[in-house]
Amino acid sequence: MSSDQYTIAKFFSFYISDIPGILVGLAVLSFLVLIHELGHFLVARRAGVHVEVFSIGFGPRLFGLKVGETEYRVCLVLFGGYVAMRGDAASALEGKPLDPATANELERRWSGNTPALKGYEDVSIGWRAAIAAAGPTVNIAFALLALWVVAMVGVNIEVKGSMVLSSVDSAGPAFKAGIRAGDTVVSLNGKPLSGASRFAEDVATSLEQDVRIAILRGGKDSVFTFRPMLAPIKATRIGWAGMDFGGRLLLARVLDSTPASRAGIRQDDTLLSVDGRQPTGAEDFIRTVQGSEGRPMRFALARKEGRTVVELSARKDAKDGRWRIGVAPMDVVPTYFHRFGPVEAVGYAFDGALDKSTAVFRILGKLLTRKVDAQNLSGPVGIVRASGAIARLGWEKLVDWMVLLSLNLGILNFLPLVVTDGGRLVELAIEKVRGRKANKAFMERLSMVVVGLFLMLALYVTYFDIMRWNLFK
Repeated sequence: MSSDQYTIAKFFSFYISDIPGILVGLAVLSFLVLIHELGHFLVARRAGVHVEVFSIGFGPRLFGLKVGETEYRVCLVLFGGYVAMRGDAASALEGKPLDPATANELERRWSGNTPALKGYEDVSIGWRAAIAAAGPTVNIAFALLALWVVAMVGVNIEVKGSMVLSSVDSAGPAFKAGIRAGDTVVSLNGKPLSGASRFAEDVATSLEQDVRIAILRGGKDSVFTFRPMLAPIKATRIGWAGMDFGGRLLLARVLDSTPASRAGIRQDDTLLSVDGRQPTGAEDFIRTVQGSEGRPMRFALARKEGRTVVELSARKDAKDGRWRIGVAPMDVVPTYFHRFGPVEAVGYAFDGALDKSTAVFRILGKLLTRKVDAQNLSGPVGIVRASGAIARLGWEKLVDWMVLLSLNLGILNFLPLVVTDGGRLVELAIEKVRGRKANKAFMERLSMVVVGLFLMLALYVTYFDIMRWNLFK
């Protein structure tokens, strides 16, 4: 096989192996866009505005159905959507303006006994503001509703007081500063810890900045200062300390046709011990497998059906010479299961939404102050890939991810930018105060400039999304 043939074969095998994840990711993104545009659509119809097109996606039309005077369509580029309303200049930029013959035909139908349908500009400023706000409002409402339902079904809640380090990578800055596995982390930069995920976020956004970590060891408090180093993740600039929290070691993924899968190890098995020894964390487990050099090992596992023991031998990777069994270990922070009542779940939903919403502004603030590099952002490609990966961790993790995405979509669309719903609201507020609309030609030119800037940003983050996907390695 020639090198070109090998590259092409690897390209297709890569995508074929990831197709289920891609489909899940597309479904997640399309659903969030659908409910966003449905918000605009329903309020527009309530206001009596004629909606010409309800579209999921942009670009060439793939298929569609016309019901009444509205065409419902799916377009080639699924990363977005729009509602094209009669007389809306912004919709005309996205959709297709009515030709004179069609416009005359619609006017003829509207002039009959049917109640007259209006154009977007024919309704009051209040109705236009409601139409603009409806999309992001629905995204935020969906996030709250999803959190409320999940809380009543039951959630695994992180044990806040058990922030014990299961492993500390010897190559990381935390180890070099003196932090060790078994230490209890008390605070970061003088602030008590609110959870492992927030700790990881703060470290990731502190690249090349000193962090102070208070540790409890043997009943004594100590403070360690170190500077997170560049994480060993391709095409990403985030901080890394080499610290993992855990109470148990979860096998988050089991690859097909590997020693692990052939021995009967399943995804979501909990690893209890290897040859009678309990690994302290993911890094320790990897070192144990590497050090086995192909010798048979006995794995004690826990799963829903009970405990089991399997025997297998690691296989040497021909590419890098490392011994592997085909699993992805993950340190899991201790949690407890709790099912909320309907009233109690309301508080849980608002607290969860508030925490995720403030994360959006924290990241935006660090982007503006250049504490976080823009290459760490993810566009549609990264979101699709991440959705597929998170779906493998279970429905609870996937719903939590959808909540985060939906809140992001809602909040970012409320920002007062020219091409967002928030920008439209600002434009309407100015019209209300001044008593007349903004200059149409100026707004169209400004929109084109902003759209161009957004497209450049999209191309920038998509490039790094593809590089992180290791497609061309």
